[in-house]
Amino acid sequence: MGLMKSGGAYKKGVRFERERVEWHYANGAAHATRTPGSHSPIDVVAQYCDRVVNENCKSGKASISKEERFSIAAIKAKGLLNAEYYYLRKPDRQPIIVERL
Repeated sequence: MGLMKSGGAYKKGVRFERERVEWHYANGAAHATRTPGSHSPIDVVAQYCDRVVNENCKSGKASISKEERFSIAAIKAKGLLNAEYYYLRKPDRQPIIVERL
């Protein structure tokens, strides 16, 4: 289990995740939610009628860890292969997809 972020970094991350949930609803998701306190590599889950999108959200200079990559690979191996996994960063204003996992 990783260390807890400082107050400012935590709030910035939560804000980014909430923005992503709102973005998914605005773009047709039937359901979207954050996974607060889960300590999993998946921060946002969105259910569309034809797919599921899972996102790992980072803000600032943070990057996805080797452990998070391993966890996502394990989740995919358990049969959630039809789900999409994205690693997103928000360097300034617009989120960018760094990598499709």
